[in-house]
Amino acid sequence: MPFFGLAHAAPPPRVVALDKVAAHSLLAIGVTPVAAGAISSYERLGITLPSTVIEIGVPVEPNLELLQQISPDLNVTHFNMNRVEPLLRRIAPTFTMRIYRGDGRTYSHAASELERLAAVLGRSAVAREYVRHVERSILMNRQRLADLHNRPVFVCQLSDNGRNVTVFGKNSIIDDVLAQLGLNNAWSGATGLYGQANIGVEGLTAVTDAVLVYIDYEGEAGHALKRLGQSPIWNHLGFVKRNRLSPIKPFDVYGGLPTAARFSDLLVAALLNVGQDE
Repeated sequence: MPFFGLAHAAPPPRVVALDKVAAHSLLAIGVTPVAAGAISSYERLGITLPSTVIEIGVPVEPNLELLQQISPDLNVTHFNMNRVEPLLRRIAPTFTMRIYRGDGRTYSHAASELERLAAVLGRSAVAREYVRHVERSILMNRQRLADLHNRPVFVCQLSDNGRNVTVFGKNSIIDDVLAQLGLNNAWSGATGLYGQANIGVEGLTAVTDAVLVYIDYEGEAGHALKRLGQSPIWNHLGFVKRNRLSPIKPFDVYGGLPTAARFSDLLVAALLNVGQDE
């Protein structure tokens, strides 16, 4: 059903994206938000917004006065906004994308929630084609990896304390994409709702033949690696000794379907540059 029953020839709705997932999802179906939250964090994650998009502040504490002035037709978020949702609904209807549910089906939810959002905005055909595009892209990347010796893969954020990492497993969209690429996630331990676990580097010792891919946040990873280089545990890990680790460009680790497409491309590029010797 098109947006609020409006005719197809009506002006495009004014939609506010309260967070990165909402903005990225709207762009994927050809809808440019009039405003978005925390815009300064988008560019380094590969999300490009037009300069005309208005900044409305932190996603969970948006500038409500500015939102009233913008007078949107719809607010879109993927966060639990229980505290401010009644206030948001006084300004405009609010659509919440429920992607992360802790049931290990994050990719499936990302696709269905994108289509649900698109149906509200009269963009169902565009969303269906985008879902197929992402599926084809991941399949092509799987084929690119077919001749590679596919070792289990850790996907991590490194801590600059030289002792800890955040590793992504079940419930993350990262884990689902790894599976679709025909790869095994080297982290099979417990994770939170968003599929992450904060562990000491000793937690990476269980899988001896793994590859480690770490997110390279503009110099932060370099500082972390320098500190980790002083750790006997880190230096004893198989992927360190055999140089089976690689940076990956930043992406939204808690993102929706567009994140799946970006992560798939970035991961394959990283893995094709990792040493595969015994």
